[in-house]
Amino acid sequence: MGKTRISVLLVDGIVIGGTSWPVTEEQLRGWVYSLDGQTLEELHGIDYPSWERAWTEKYSDDRTDELPFDIETVLLTKTETVFANLNTTNWSALANQVHPEKGLFFSFYAAVGSPNSDEVHFTKENLGQLEGTETYIWGYDMGDYAFEFSVNDYTSKFLVNHSMRWDGENSKEIDYDVITFNDSVVQSGGIINTIPDFFPDAKYVEYYSTPPSEELWHQWQALRFIYEEFEDEWYLIGIVRDVHSP
Repeated sequence: MGKTRISVLLVDGIVIGGTSWPVTEEQLRGWVYSLDGQTLEELHGIDYPSWERAWTEKYSDDRTDELPFDIETVLLTKTETVFANLNTTNWSALANQVHPEKGLFFSFYAAVGSPNSDEVHFTKENLGQLEGTETYIWGYDMGDYAFEFSVNDYTSKFLVNHSMRWDGENSKEIDYDVITFNDSVVQSGGIINTIPDFFPDAKYVEYYSTPPSEELWHQWQALRFIYEEFEDEWYLIGIVRDVHSP
């Protein structure tokens, strides 16, 4: 049986973490693992360079202004993991990125946070236990038509892909080719983005899919991933869909 080298990290006598690494003469590629063998991306949805900068800024006695905690880089990296979890409908993995107390909400429209908005809310625990066949009403149109879909169908037809029909039957694959931080490519598609109004302490990452042509200028779609800080960690609290809504 092979051996493993283990390092335990302490600050003022308190254990704050640890790493493991196989003992071998072979050249290994990649970064360290957790004590139970998981990668940093699997645990926290962040790559090692981003974590190292944040850790150095927080704990090192030699920290300087040249090593800031780069929230933008951290959240852009987290969102790559979150979107991958959505794309594969891996709810247990997505739950690892979700706020421990606030859980996660999904919004069918850009306006979020008000008493009149129709978000679907999950606790962190409930999200991790989803099978994907559970059905919810994700929103209503102006004629009170209910958009009722299973979790997996809603995700595949209206989030990962784009549908111009309310029943989602003509859902098409799209490319989220523009990514912005705390800013939106389209200021309003008919419904105002209310994240800054109702979540002033949050940051968000937007994935934007440009229209396929000038003639089809209205066939864009945006996803906004909202994060809030909790105990020095940034967690996902909302996933918002935005489209042209005349």
